[in-house]
Amino acid sequence: MGPGLGRPKRGENELMRYLLNQLKNPIVFLLAACCILLFFAFVFQTARSNPNLITLPKSPPNYLALRTPEDVLKLSFDNLVQDKEDLESWKEELRIKVTSLLRLELNPPVPDYVMLSSVRKEGYDLIHIQYERIPGYILVPHDVNYPVPGVLILAGHGHGAGTLIGEQEEVLYADGQVDIGQYLAQEGYVVLVPELDTLGSRATDLASGIHTGTHARYGTLLSMLGYSSLGIQAQEALTSAELLKSLDWVRDLPIGVIGLSTGSHLSFIVAALDPEIKVAHSASGVLSTIHLQEWLTTPEYIHDQIPGLLEWADQPDVAGLISPRPFLMTYGNQEGKPFSIEAKRKYSYNYIKAIYEMDQAEGNLVFKTHEGGHQYSKEIVKDFLDEYLR
Repeated sequence: MGPGLGRPKRGENELMRYLLNQLKNPIVFLLAACCILLFFAFVFQTARSNPNLITLPKSPPNYLALRTPEDVLKLSFDNLVQDKEDLESWKEELRIKVTSLLRLELNPPVPDYVMLSSVRKEGYDLIHIQYERIPGYILVPHDVNYPVPGVLILAGHGHGAGTLIGEQEEVLYADGQVDIGQYLAQEGYVVLVPELDTLGSRATDLASGIHTGTHARYGTLLSMLGYSSLGIQAQEALTSAELLKSLDWVRDLPIGVIGLSTGSHLSFIVAALDPEIKVAHSASGVLSTIHLQEWLTTPEYIHDQIPGLLEWADQPDVAGLISPRPFLMTYGNQEGKPFSIEAKRKYSYNYIKAIYEMDQAEGNLVFKTHEGGHQYSKEIVKDFLDEYLR
């Protein structure tokens, strides 16, 4: 026996034997079991009636704190903004920083486009175009009085623009983003769907897996050159927004931008950096790095991040730059982590809400969940656009 580990005293042994003997009596055993059950029932009921009394942790341990310097999030809303007077200068400073990190050119010139084909569909014309090095599609609704508002739709991982316009089957993400462009065109919006770099027809090896093929290899090469895949795609999305604004079917009417998953990430970045975009929708996209660090282990997200962002801010800070303009955030109740956690815990929404409240525009921030998975809710999108864009 080592120090402090001596044998139980004689009195303790006798007490233990006595208690064990008593439990051999069925009546005593049942009484003891009932007491234990009543105790746990009391604890459970107390926790339900007063959740503040017994709480569980709402986020995993802050593992990042063990691996990063203390001086991070230097341009975050929480760290810098105390009142309304600070808000606009903070927005401008963070916009400049994000633009620099992604190596973007803001306000790019309006590109010329070439029409490759035009097909009449039910309720709209489908026009295949090419501008700069970007292929894309314009969907022009029938039976409307032009000009009408425009919607820029940015594809997430998967088979790209063809899926969004209903011309190609999506096999990676089921029906998550299928037909959304076709649907909005039939509802009277002019829609532009660009084929962004390394996605859809601009990926050479979809069969080998979207996250281990062109997108991943090209992203790795870009990082060695000091660029990022996200930056290239964001630049193409900003150029696409300029094209949409210039179309005769839209002219001086407002435009919005929407995206799912990686397209959602792009949509809030583009809206944050282009104040002429009136509304934005992020479907299953905004994720708090600070609260949801588990998603950092997912390989496909490596090349979908703003390089160096965490030193300055988090994703909800960037999305908060959209304020006070209308912004819709949606998540599916049936999708997996980390999106399901955002749906329930609302980490990003609550953070962004504080920015909108300081801007006195809390009514323009809309949070919705739906009963689907990693996908759009077409009805929620339409209702939002009808209220805030028309």
